[in-house]
Amino acid sequence: MTLATGLGSATELVVLDHILGVEAWTMPTFAYMALSLIENPTGETWEELPDAFGYSRQAITFSHAVLDDVLGHGISRSNIPVVFGPAAGGTWGTVASFSIYDSAVIGEGLQLCYGKIDYPVLIKSGGGLEFRQGGVSVQLVTVTEG
Repeated sequence: MTLATGLGSATELVVLDHILGVEAWTMPTFAYMALSLIENPTGETWEELPDAFGYSRQAITFSHAVLDDVLGHGISRSNIPVVFGPAAGGTWGTVASFSIYDSAVIGEGLQLCYGKIDYPVLIKSGGGLEFRQGGVSVQLVTVTEG
């Protein structure tokens, strides 16, 4: 399972404003998965693969969030398979992380969340990457200071 545990910086702000009643946030119409070679991303260091060799963001949808008894907090899982590739005319490199955006256009949109890919994969020319239905999960974890 591939798990997103971080929110993009701008997303953190709009979520906080929304849940605290400061300003309503309009739900994104669509969500798109993007890939990166960066192994330990943060919202600021995340860098998407370039628009080359057949790479493009892929549409992704999620189920309603549920309370996961094992994890102890809410989680939402992808409800469709997500397929990238095939890479055409070149290698993409070793894909190690992903992000979810509200835009299909590379370099545009609001970064909703990001996370690591459990097992980084080298994508060579002619190859691709598929996440099965339920294979991408997003969770929000609260941190308590004490």
